[in-house]
Amino acid sequence: DGLLTCVGAGKEAGHMLEELGKRFCILEVEHKPVEACLMLQTPCQAAETLREQKAICPQEVEKIFLYVAGQAKKQPGCDCLRIENSVQAKMNLRYGVAQTLYRRNTWDKPDERMQNLIEKIQVLEEPAFTRQFPGKVPARLQIWAGGHCFEEEAEDFRPLPPEGVRERFAGTCRRE
Repeated sequence: DGLLTCVGAGKEAGHMLEELGKRFCILEVEHKPVEACLMLQTPCQAAETLREQKAICPQEVEKIFLYVAGQAKKQPGCDCLRIENSVQAKMNLRYGVAQTLYRRNTWDKPDERMQNLIEKIQVLEEPAFTRQFPGKVPARLQIWAGGHCFEEEAEDFRPLPPEGVRERFAGTCRRE
């Protein structure tokens, strides 16, 4: 109560306790399905949808356009051609899409095949997506492969479902 008074919020203390024991905000937390930056979630999910529905072979990809909010394109590390370590990989839009198309689960420095695909990806700002951010993290992916253009748009990322959270937790517990 003293801390709230010091910052001029003492009158708000009652509101903080109104639903104590009735509402547990921790249950409202959304878990990211991809173990990476928020900006990668929707592009990776769009890539996964196209990979599964269209059976896209990464070696046949001619070019990829990835449309995202301006905040994602401008976020430091999100739109780089070179990735040297796992921290950079987990922040990089191009890497996330390439990793998803190759069905890789590691965040290592890209090998020659992945680097080739990363260089075929162009990240573009979509003004409509910029206006929706941060309330939503939309993305649109266009992949040209085998003479065809495959497109997937997602208005926001889908959080990891409860069974996925349990699996991730159990996997983390098994690691040594």
